[in-house]
Parts: sequence; C-alpha cells; structure tokens
Amino acid sequence: MIIVYVNSQTDTDTFSRLYEGMEGSTLLYNPTRQEVEKVLSERPEERVMLFGHGTAFGLMNENLSGYLIDKDTVPLLKTREVIGIWCYASDFAQRNELTGFFTYMFISNPMEAYTLGFAPYEEEVVFDENRKFAAGVRGLIEEGVSLDQWPYMLLDGCNEELDFVLFNYANLVYLDGE
Repeated sequence: MIIVYVNSQTDTDTFSRLYEGMEGSTLLYNPTRQEVEKVLSERPEERVMLFGHGTAFGLMNENLSGYLIDKDTVPLLKTREVIGIWCYASDFAQRNELTGFFTYMFISNPMEAYTLGFAPYEEEVVFDENRKFAAGVRGLIEEGVSLDQWPYMLLDGCNEELDFVLFNYANLVYLDGE
C-alpha cells in the first residue's frame, strides 16, 4: 500500500496508528506533489491511503496552500482502490468516480466540532476518538476486510454517546467508482 499522509504544522499526530510499522507499505509523509505523482505513476495498481486536511477539491499540502491530490491527479487514482480520509474526501471521490472508502466532513479537532454546532469538547476527547478511529481502520486493513464493509463495521464500533463521533462514522462511505 502507498500511504500519503499530510500532517500540517498545527496538527497533533492522532492518526499515527494508520501508518506506523505497516509492513510492506510505502509512506510519503508531507510529500511534494511531484513525489506523490512519481510513486503513483510507478505503481498504478497498488492500493493508496490518502489522509490529512482537504476539501471536496482534493487533499491539501502541508502548508494548506495547494493540493497534492486534485482533479489533475485523478487519472493516477482511477485504476486502484483508494482510502481517502480527509474532510469531504467522499465528495471528491464521487465527483471523480473513484473506488474505495471515504470520509465526509470528518471532525478531527475541537474547533471543527464547535464550528459545526456540536457541544464543546476538550482536545483530548476528540484526539482520543480519532486515535480509536485510526486503530479501527488499521485493524480492518490488517484483517484484509473488503473496503465495502468498512463503513458498517466501523459504525458498529463507534462511541454513539458523543455526537461528533456519531456524525463522523455515520458519514463514512464506500464508492464503487460509478
């Protein structure tokens, strides 16, 4: 698996469970667009996991000043399964007919929760829930579970008592590229 992780300067590394020690994977941590394009071009059939901050137009770079993945890189994603974990990844994937598992608006910090009208939460509560999400995704990868099953399996394990968590998990999708 190719793993592209963009960790902006303001983030804590709550998603490290997604990539640390993953056997046989290539990690591109805060890469340039050219580095991403090179690796994707060289390995056109390999599954790719993309995560960080983004919009419906793609996955943003480390400085949040541009995109690593956008409409111009879609041809490099069309032949593979994609795991897209960023805000509005599902909108991007649907618009570009990608196949894989995607998040919608994913609350990854207390400010996002508050801005979207959820109760105020301490940082550690949000970060702990994000670590649990990452561990759940990692477990599904290690077990070899088909991506189309992920939204249901992850939702079954979420903490339904926290409104922002239920929101995050209820908006997970599998798209079949159509």
